[in-house]
Amino acid sequence: MSLLRRWAHYIKHKVGNEDSPQETEIYGHPINALYSHEYWAEVRYVSSWHIRKCVSSAGFKYGVDNWHPYTACVKEYALGRDSGYQGSVLEKFYTVFQPNNMFEAMIAGKDLASASDISPKCYVFPWEPRGVREKLSSLKVSVEAENKHHGYDSLTLEDGFPYHGPVSEQKGEMEYSRLIGLYHSISKIGYQRSDTPAGDIRGSLLCR
Repeated sequence: MSLLRRWAHYIKHKVGNEDSPQETEIYGHPINALYSHEYWAEVRYVSSWHIRKCVSSAGFKYGVDNWHPYTACVKEYALGRDSGYQGSVLEKFYTVFQPNNMFEAMIAGKDLASASDISPKCYVFPWEPRGVREKLSSLKVSVEAENKHHGYDSLTLEDGFPYHGPVSEQKGEMEYSRLIGLYHSISKIGYQRSDTPAGDIRGSLLCR
């Protein structure tokens, strides 16, 4: 468990109305939490870990000594080296990184025959209790809802995926605007969390 600097606790929430009180159970170890709970998605872990130990779904690492297209784009903007999406690091990334299938998108190192015909937009991990068709269906809903939330009602999943190219010009502009807007917000007021279940940054904890 070298991934973590400290353990905090594991929380299990009852299924029900979000406005109603929720039962909370504290676990001392992740295995206890997982074995004690029926639904994997409802086990929430609260802790802290070093950013250098974190990677994106596509395999890009965070931290000062690593490279990620989003952080590279923001750094470029902060240094005054770009004036918009056109010509930015993000546009170049979307132009260059255009995987053909799921395993290429996740930088798996080799193209497995079983995934050669799976959309690069579909990241299905071994620990997920759902298949490709279900994942793509939910992905379409979430991506298009996100586009609409940012004022791009006409954009669909066909316009592109946030994590790699190809993307339409409008999709690229939207993702660029989101990044720069986030940069200005954090610069001005800091990182603001909420008390909702999604109030912190979420991720998957892998135990070696």
